[in-house]
Amino acid sequence: MDDPLSPDFFSRRLSRLGLAADSRLALAVSGGPDSMALALLAADWVRSSGRSDVPALIVDHGLRPDSAQEAEMVAARLGPIVGLCPEILRLSLGNPRTGVMEKARDGRYACLAARCSEEGISFLLLAHHQDDQAETLLMRLAKGSGLDGLCGMRAVQTYDSRLTLIRPFLDVPKRALVATCKAFDVPYVSDPSNENEHYLRPRLRKAMKALEKDGLSAPRLAVTAARLGRARVALETISARAFEETRLPDGFGSVCLDAEVLKQWPEEIRLRVILLALSVLDPDFVSLDIRLEKLEKIVDLLFLDEPFPRRSLGGFLFSRTDGVVTLERERL
Repeated sequence: MDDPLSPDFFSRRLSRLGLAADSRLALAVSGGPDSMALALLAADWVRSSGRSDVPALIVDHGLRPDSAQEAEMVAARLGPIVGLCPEILRLSLGNPRTGVMEKARDGRYACLAARCSEEGISFLLLAHHQDDQAETLLMRLAKGSGLDGLCGMRAVQTYDSRLTLIRPFLDVPKRALVATCKAFDVPYVSDPSNENEHYLRPRLRKAMKALEKDGLSAPRLAVTAARLGRARVALETISARAFEETRLPDGFGSVCLDAEVLKQWPEEIRLRVILLALSVLDPDFVSLDIRLEKLEKIVDLLFLDEPFPRRSLGGFLFSRTDGVVTLERERL
């Protein structure tokens, strides 16, 4: 898929992902070729339904001296694209010394989600592509992620109870998005941090170029992530059934599970049932909020034939009494 993407392709893709022409949506735009291609195609899509009010949200992280000027330039380039309303969001991260990219990413999502909430927007379109998906898989592999992490990013992902993230390009290589911008004469910028090998993602990108000749290419990694995603869906379906079978009447502000019944399920299902229970206690909880190895240790101990002292992890309390596992939020 090296040719420019067509408006018809984009329209079919959004339809497949569950978006209707009247959906309340916004775009996240950084100014790179991926997000500018997204802006171009999304604008054509909304215009076809007679709309011209879709916010194109640009986040200024303030991490570089010229970031505000760059954000203004992106907004100016979006201005002529009929159907979009460019808007710059200012994000103050201070001067973090470690985890800069992670803090910038988390802050960006929080900033975008807050703006969408203010406007009653239900869907946020993101321009992550096949190359991003491959890099994400490698990054999570390096950090020891489980199956869910190795599935990479989801094309449709619930961010919180109000906002759904939509990624229509996860199987599209970056070169096709660059070709789209060139075909329609849409200017784009390059983020210098993408080449800074102080950060993990650029280092992995460089390593992938060296390993492509041995088959470790972005398309193959993206396919692997998709296959793992299918396995995740199957496990999630089975785990939901196990959760219903083992759930007991809850106490106030807690989730109770039949330990003896749950013990009969495989370890992976037990772990996922516990994660489902945590998501009941906190609707905004996602499994990546907790270190997997720490949760695995607690779940293993919960089902041993020996006393289990009350434990806490990630703001939750875990206990087991008389064959009943109880989970609750930790009170500050």
